[in-house]
Amino acid sequence: IDDAIKYFEMAIQIKPDWPDPYLRAAYAYLNKGESAKAAEHLEKFVQLEPDTERTVQARSILDAIKK
Repeated sequence: IDDAIKYFEMAIQIKPDWPDPYLRAAYAYLNKGESAKAAEHLEKFVQLEPDTERTVQARSILDAIKK
């Protein structure tokens, strides 16, 4: 998981307007038990990709984290 996070964060640095690494990093952080970091990445994903089916799922996960 740590290696995956490292590469997703690297992708974010290279292309910060690409939503996919934010979503994938969020899932990796969730698997690691780091909810705050997952929420941070999910919020950025939603900002970059506001109106898709993946966004609906991301918002659902965000709601669950914030409860």
